[in-house]
Order: sequence, then structure tokens, then C-alpha cells
Amino acid sequence: MTPTTRLRNPMRALFALLALSLGVVAIAPGAHAPSSTPVGTTVAPGGLPNGGTLTLAVGSSTGQLTWTKPDGSTETQGIFNKRDLTGSPKDNCFLALQPAALLVTFGANGTNVPGFVPDSIGVYGGGSGSTARGTACSRIDAPSEVLTLSLAGDLSGYAAWQAGLDMEVKNSARILATLKLNGVVQGYAELQSGSSVGLPASHAGVTPFVCNAVSDSGPDSGPNDNCRWPITGMVFNSMDLTMLAGSASLEGGGDYTPSVGHESTFDLTQVTGSLDCTPGSTSSFQPTGNGTTTVGVTGSRLGNTDGGTCSPIYYYLATDTTHLHFLKSASAQAVAFAFDATWTEPITTYPIPPTHAIFDDDPSGTTQNLSLCQGTPVYNSSGQLTGITGTVPDMVAGAPGVQYACIYDEHLHYDSATTETVTQSIYLQGDFNGFR
Repeated sequence: MTPTTRLRNPMRALFALLALSLGVVAIAPGAHAPSSTPVGTTVAPGGLPNGGTLTLAVGSSTGQLTWTKPDGSTETQGIFNKRDLTGSPKDNCFLALQPAALLVTFGANGTNVPGFVPDSIGVYGGGSGSTARGTACSRIDAPSEVLTLSLAGDLSGYAAWQAGLDMEVKNSARILATLKLNGVVQGYAELQSGSSVGLPASHAGVTPFVCNAVSDSGPDSGPNDNCRWPITGMVFNSMDLTMLAGSASLEGGGDYTPSVGHESTFDLTQVTGSLDCTPGSTSSFQPTGNGTTTVGVTGSRLGNTDGGTCSPIYYYLATDTTHLHFLKSASAQAVAFAFDATWTEPITTYPIPPTHAIFDDDPSGTTQNLSLCQGTPVYNSSGQLTGITGTVPDMVAGAPGVQYACIYDEHLHYDSATTETVTQSIYLQGDFNGFR
């Protein structure tokens, strides 16, 4: 068969694309979990999947990271003083991880390496003397040492949406936490103790956490020089702890008796990335399919439909054998998206049934047939959709805002006697729940 291209009835074509490859899901508006939410819970912020909780428990010369999954099952990763594993004195104070079941990696700035003695995690700054391999190994020291913690291994693709860190502080410690998602800085948090309390924040918009440790200098004083540092309001999969003044150690409840309830914890979700406002914030999704169908999808966030101020939202993408699922963090913004999909299928799948959609805010769960977009699609100089002007119908009249989905472009190309490629463009506005 000679390859040809023609426009096909979009109501018939989109159903197979979405039923076979694009199940799009989002959750109703709402704010991120408030800062008062107890750290150590497993309730993910609205719209994003629950990823369970990661717990850092450190005592004596060993420790353990435990990932408690939403279904209650667990994975663990051991933390050791390297000397305990090798028996070599020269390895004293170096942090070593259980090689199996990797969940987290630790790093340090420059040529430094993470240190661990005896129940505290810090930075080994170099040198071979007893002092260099002693208590200093378990501290992060000013003016420039940095300890890095990153989710890895089986936690790749996960991120923390809040954390509670068991920090031991010394000498009026002042700590800056730089929080990153996939290498991109999401924001900062700061801890101040002793005479550092009340200093201007290192970054605009940051309210420092005040650590009122009873003992702020001298030798270890059990839990008296420890504080639990809550970090909320950002989604991150790596954290840099930089000492701006004094010294600190990352711990996991070892100074407390009993230690349960004092561990460092990270409440997890699954996040693919974040989307800002158009023009920009385009994400290419991995192809998926059911063995006979292959799909490539590109999604873009458009400007807010009410003209309101745009702020980033986090999103999660997952595929199974028939659908692409799109989850976004809850937001009060009037968001809109455009999805472009290229779908290759056997020609034998024709004829294709009509398309219908269900919106999250529709309590009746009524199916809504999709058709060509009403209003006027607006494109930029590159030919990308930037929005739709004019009046569009509200597909769920009883829900806040306008819920609307439509098809603004579609083409069919016959590749051979047995396969065809459909290219479809879908506009989504409001809080859509899914396509069927």
C-alpha cells in the first residue's frame, strides 16, 4: 500500500489512543500539606502518589535506612563505619553502605568523603592524625563542609515532600539545606542555634528554624544538643547540608533512650519533574504500548486560564501496558495542558469507538464525549498551542471553574499495508480525572 495521509474523525480516533495509551489522571485543587503536618506520616500531598516513608536510624557504629512502603512492606540498607567491614585502622571513620538494596547515597563536597563515628554522620576533611579520624569525622564543620544525601537505587524516581532531621549541633551551628529535584534547586531551609539565632536568613523568603538545644558546645551531651529540624513545602530527591557556622551531625535517634520516634525521616512520593508556565515546560514522555501499539507523548503546561499568577506544579508520569497516567500536585491555579501523541497501531484496529472523559469534580462520574475544540486555538510563532480564546463549554457545570477537554488537531498516516500512525493533539483544562 502506498503511504498516504488524511484527517480522520477525531471522536473515533482519540478513544483508541487514550484507551490504549493515554489514561490521564489529576486530582482536585488544594494546597500542599501544611508545615504542621507531623513528620513521619505517609500521606502524600494531594494529587501525587503516596511513596511511603524512609527512616534513618543510627546507633553505635552501625545504622539502617528503612523504606516502609505504602503496602507496609519494607526494604533496608545498612550504614557502617568502614573499619568495621575491613578491619583496617586506616578506614576508621569512613562511611560505608550495604552494597545491596541501595536506597540512598551520601556524598561530600570537593575531595572530602562522608564520615561516620560512632552514631553520627558527617564529613571526613582529610589528614591522617587521630584528630582527623576522630570526632571530627562525624561532624559537618564550617566554614565550607557539605554533606549530601540523595535518593538512589530502588528509590530512583521517588522524592521527599517533607523531612524531619535529627541534628546534633555545636558552637552556635547555622546550617543551610539546599533542596534539589533532579539536580534543579527547589528551595532552601536554614537552621540556627546558639548565637546564630536571629541572623538574617541566607536566602530571601526563608524563615530559619530555631534550634533551642540546651547544650551548644563541648562534648556530646546526649539528646541535650539535638534538635528535630522539620523541612516542608518543597519536593526534593537530594539535599546538601552546608555549614555556615559552627558544627553539626546528621543523626538518627541514637542519642535518645528509647530512640524510637527520634529517627530522621523522609516522607516520600513519586515525582517525574515540575512544570512551570507556557511558553516552555515541555516534557517528553517515554513511549509505551500493549505489545502491538506504540505511543510517544509530549506534554506542555499552558498559561493559567484565568490569567492568574503561575507557580510551578510537580507531576508524576507512569505507564502500564495500556495507559499513560498523569498525576499533578494539587493546586488552586486554573491550569491547562496540551498533549501531543504519536500513536502507531495495526490498521486492523479500525473502526474505533467514540471518545469520552470523566472529570474529578463531577460527583456523578458522568462520561463526557469529546469533540473538536470550541473557541479559537492560539498558537505561537513555533506553531505550539498557547491556549484557547473565546467561550468554551463547562463539561461539569456543578464543579468550581471550567472543566473542559477537546481535540484540536489530528492526522492519520498509513505507514504500510498493516500499520498506521495517528498524530493527535489534546487540550485539557481544569481537574480532569481520566479518559476511557
